[in-house]
Amino acid sequence: MLPKAVAAANKLRLINSEVQITPIVEDVDSSNILELIRDVDIMIDATDNLETRFLINDARHKLRKLWIYGAVI
Repeated sequence: MLPKAVAAANKLRLINSEVQITPIVEDVDSSNILELIRDVDIMIDATDNLETRFLINDARHKLRKLWIYGAVI
């Protein structure tokens, strides 16, 4: 099964091949979140739990990053 980040990156590249998309398939926690998002322009969050979403929000606020998030049921 294809990871969500890779599937989303593939789809977004079909929509706009001029943007650089780097999917990151990684367990996120307080020890690595700042390093994971330090060099990005926009984060697209497709996480499926609130704990991770809160962690991302705190980190992106600290680094002043744009954040797009969504969820499905």
